[in-house]
Amino acid sequence: MSDKAQQSLSPQNNQNAEVVGMNTTSVHLTYQQVSEVHTSESQQQLSLFSALARQPVKLHARLTHSSVMRSGLSALYQVVSSDLRYKPKDRAQYLAFKELQRTNQRRHILSAQQAYFNWLAENDPLAYCVLDPVVSVHPDCTTFEVFSKDESCYAQLTVDHNQLELLAPVSCGTTNVDFSAHFFQGVQQLRQYKTTEIHIGQQAVGLETAQQGEVLAKQTHLPDSWLRGLLQIQSAMQLPGDSFKLAPIDLYNVLHFLRLNRDVKGKKRGIKIELVPNQYPKLVLEPWEKVIESSAERWSGSEPKVIRIWGRRRLQHLQAFLSHAEYISVHLLDSGLPSIWQAQGEGVGLTLVLSGFTAANWSQAARFDLLLPRHQNINAEQFDALLSCLQKQPSNLDALTTKLNLSSSDTLALTQHGIQHGLISFNRLQQCFYYRPLLDQLPDSQQLRYRDDVFAEAMNLINNKAVSDVKQHWLPGDTVELTATLNASSKSPISTMIQVAEEGHVSKAECSCFTFVKQGMSQGPCAHIVVLRMTHFQQLQQPESDPIYERHYFTRRDVESEHIYLVQRHQQRVTLRWGKAGTSLRMQQWVFNTQQAAQSAVNEQKQRLIARGFIDATAR
Repeated sequence: MSDKAQQSLSPQNNQNAEVVGMNTTSVHLTYQQVSEVHTSESQQQLSLFSALARQPVKLHARLTHSSVMRSGLSALYQVVSSDLRYKPKDRAQYLAFKELQRTNQRRHILSAQQAYFNWLAENDPLAYCVLDPVVSVHPDCTTFEVFSKDESCYAQLTVDHNQLELLAPVSCGTTNVDFSAHFFQGVQQLRQYKTTEIHIGQQAVGLETAQQGEVLAKQTHLPDSWLRGLLQIQSAMQLPGDSFKLAPIDLYNVLHFLRLNRDVKGKKRGIKIELVPNQYPKLVLEPWEKVIESSAERWSGSEPKVIRIWGRRRLQHLQAFLSHAEYISVHLLDSGLPSIWQAQGEGVGLTLVLSGFTAANWSQAARFDLLLPRHQNINAEQFDALLSCLQKQPSNLDALTTKLNLSSSDTLALTQHGIQHGLISFNRLQQCFYYRPLLDQLPDSQQLRYRDDVFAEAMNLINNKAVSDVKQHWLPGDTVELTATLNASSKSPISTMIQVAEEGHVSKAECSCFTFVKQGMSQGPCAHIVVLRMTHFQQLQQPESDPIYERHYFTRRDVESEHIYLVQRHQQRVTLRWGKAGTSLRMQQWVFNTQQAAQSAVNEQKQRLIARGFIDATAR
């Protein structure tokens, strides 16, 4: 085996590795060769070798802008290799390495390395569970898709065929390509002044250095939660939300400030996006309250709002692409939910989706699950007709609705069903649906239905209407406390309490069940805590006609500071707090004879504040 082939191998290639304690999907990929970049004085070629066991695809073309492709592929590599989960200091791997080093001093270096990989596979099986990029060659474009290991970032690179000079007929289909650190290093050597060709296929084309007879094999164990997260993020790309545009310099200013200022421990780490009709959006970086004024276009929404997102450090993946982008299109679902960032320029587009939560942030994950319900009553004949249409030609929602002779809602349900089963992808740059089987064989849909057994039990409790006597009241610091009784299968009812902070995170939780008493939150929340969080979100989406508790947060920013108003109602009592952010707020209270009168007073205060230019920034 060549040295370059050895460089591409990683611990994930150990076919004996088994992920213990979780449901996984084993993916076996074989390649004829390692993907490489071949360069000469005047020519360079990107050779991406596709999986031998998957459908043969072929693309051989000449690139017009190689520097754009270099930046796009570099962003993909950063995403696929990123893992921002908290990692406590652990010397177990180092001690194991030193022990293996002592016992294998006289063993061949490859054998010693493989021994360490075997230990790593048994003790940290998810360290190298990376799926090679999914490449789809379509009649109009070619897409590359990757998903980070921590389920927090999805990226899609789209290359328009109109910007390519095709050198051979295109063979459409979906496959995986070898994408190693060796190939990434070769991509960094691409230069614009050289003639650049790209080749995607199972066999080498026009390369004197092609080495026949070598097969590169990779064995990857993908957790079902990882696959489920990838499919859910794909579904989120077509959900309705708020969209606006940024100039590349606007996003650069955000990234530049974050590079110069480290996060403050215990302080907020989000981006507040203030949207006011007919005004340029403002990006406010917490906790410094640094305001970044945008300059691309004014927001065309009908009412002002504030949306807070997290995961701002992951926007660094777009930095290398900013110099090629004409504009940045941003699509927001809601506070704490996935945000979609699209950069397009010179025939190449890069879409970055930040999930809004990681594996540890179950609170926002539970909320996101309710936005993507699994459709139960799907007509099999209609779904087969949808797949047949997309196999012939990619189409947008309106075209599919006409071809299938269905309503828009029914067609959307079919496309969501296909996306969550890994058969369809949605490209926001092209605004089209494509037939794209993610893997040759995906796990059963029921296996990917829930994040884990805890979420499955929680949904079962919600469906059985086990929640009763839900109460809430506001605590100092803009935190709401919720208590409820759950009539589960146990003999006695279970009491559960959670406290939801202003940002929507669960700051404290308690439960009387055996699981919580035994382990607390060290192994994650119990099903009863998840149920109460989901119930709270459902109540926010469908408020009662006469709620007992009510709270509204209003903000208005001037050149010097931010002014806030808090309007809160508890039955007949109305409390008003106001002042500058970060200072002690003044307070005033009224008590009314009826809840209807108190409700009318709250509505009057809301209208008065909106008329004065305040934005309703109430956290959901």
